[in-house]
Amino acid sequence: MGEIFDRAAFLERIDGDEDLLEELLKTFLEHTPHQLQEIHQALEAGDALRLQEQAHSIKGAAASISAEVLREAAWQVELAGKNGEIDRARSLVAALSHEFDRLQELLSI
Repeated sequence: MGEIFDRAAFLERIDGDEDLLEELLKTFLEHTPHQLQEIHQALEAGDALRLQEQAHSIKGAAASISAEVLREAAWQVELAGKNGEIDRARSLVAALSHEFDRLQELLSI
């Protein structure tokens, strides 16, 4: 598995723009909890499609900010949703939430 957050790779992707980095991270940290809430609601409703869609969204956002560990966790949830594996997704969502918490803690320092 990769790094929790690869600041250098993210900065390279956005041409070294520190202000843009801060803005994008702020947006990511504001929106992701809502997406995680949607994932939890999808689990409760047994809605595999919504689970898949929200995990896909988190996966893309995590990839765009070079948060590889979170991207991988979201990918696993997305696959479980795609395959209709709601029970399997429960433990994967717990891991996804944990990885987001770790990233959030790292970025708040």
